Amino acid sequence: MKKVLFITRESLANPKRGTPIRICGFVTELQKEHEVILSAPDSCRGFTGLFFKYPEIGLLQKIKFFTRLVKTEKIELVVVATDIEIDLPVWIKFFTGVKIAIDLHGLYASEMHYQGLMSRPKSELLQRKINLLIRFYDLVFAVSQKLVDFYGPKLKKAVVVYGGVAENQVNMETPVEDNDTFVVGYTGNAKAYQGLDQLLNVLSRIKEKNLFPFRLNMIMSSGQGEIEETLKKLNLLEISDLSFKIPHDEVQPLVVRSSVLVLVRPSIPMTEYAFPSKLPEYLVTGLPVITTRVGPVWELFEGEDCPIIISPDRIEKELEEALVKLFEMSVSQRRDLGRKGAKYVRENLTWTKLGKIINKAVHQV
Repeated sequence: MKKVLFITRESLANPKRGTPIRICGFVTELQKEHEVILSAPDSCRGFTGLFFKYPEIGLLQKIKFFTRLVKTEKIELVVVATDIEIDLPVWIKFFTGVKIAIDLHGLYASEMHYQGLMSRPKSELLQRKINLLIRFYDLVFAVSQKLVDFYGPKLKKAVVVYGGVAENQVNMETPVEDNDTFVVGYTGNAKAYQGLDQLLNVLSRIKEKNLFPFRLNMIMSSGQGEIEETLKKLNLLEISDLSFKIPHDEVQPLVVRSSVLVLVRPSIPMTEYAFPSKLPEYLVTGLPVITTRVGPVWELFEGEDCPIIISPDRIEKELEEALVKLFEMSVSQRRDLGRKGAKYVRENLTWTKLGKIINKAVHQV
């Protein structure tokens, strides 16, 4: 057992996005085999260790705060989530000699540039800084082998930890699909990298060409007015069931009203090196899932019968073909396909399974 300090600037009290959900899963598993001290704006549900509110102060003051905490509590390992604050643990290590680890969720610098929050020169400069600082880490967790390969020999020790689902999601029963209604499901936000525009374009054409009848089931985190306006323009509003700002643990009962779930991310740096956290959550429902061959999808599912994987270069054409094929299947055929995905998640992508990988690496560092 090690004494571990986990630091994050993310709010964990009511996680709805992929990053805080992953952090809570990570921390929950760590505390099964280690004594964990958490410093965050607020604590995640079920955390039983010592908690220090994350200090919203300047970098120098933060270094002093955490250096003192490491010495006082006799911390053996400092863990930070994402490369947003990659420099802080390096400074703590410099002043205390403590070992440090980081959980990389993707390429932060590329994400900032893609979303228009950072210029290309500034993004490239930030990535060079990350490339330098990552060398000081004793242990690096990453969401895919592709992300590990990106840093290559810069990493002392790297361990892949894919995204996972909680045990209560695994054990949730999926209701039997209504034979008379084919429902296309989507959850998340309307940002371009999520592929919602492509999905809506395809559904609009399917409706226009009268290929088959369907309803659209959307559970969204934000953007109600904008989404309703888009659906209206595409002549989809009247056949859409919309839910907004639903707590994460209430999402799955809404999701499983669908016949198929769609997650068709485009191929860009921020998706190629990140993990689609919705994917295992989709698969565990026991419903068929359509996704793109982006990021770790192929390294996870090559040779498997689930999910349905389409090319990111021909998203709209192949998505339409996949939806038509699924519609033509019987309910029992779709259920058989979905069960394969749920079985894969139960065997490989629960946080209990991933936690064993995390804790083994922490014991060894």
